[in-house]
Amino acid sequence: MALKIFTTAVLFLMAEGAFACATCSGTADAPQTHGMNAGILTLFGVLCLVGLVFATFVGSIAWRIARYSNATQQHDDTPVVPVMTTLEF
Repeated sequence: MALKIFTTAVLFLMAEGAFACATCSGTADAPQTHGMNAGILTLFGVLCLVGLVFATFVGSIAWRIARYSNATQQHDDTPVVPVMTTLEF
């Protein structure tokens, strides 16, 4: 078991290229660094967009639930738009 741990540690320490990518340890003006930075920003933008869409979806569902529950508690003749509709044939 100790031999496996020692071998793994030696392999990790010998792999100099595995310590950091070009964004972290490369030269600041290299084309690879600029491309990596653009890729990171693009992925961050996509992540923010997906999070915003999900938050909008959850907010929309919460708003519909609140509107539906307020309309059913009033017991008057105001039309209530149901959250789910069924198809009638």
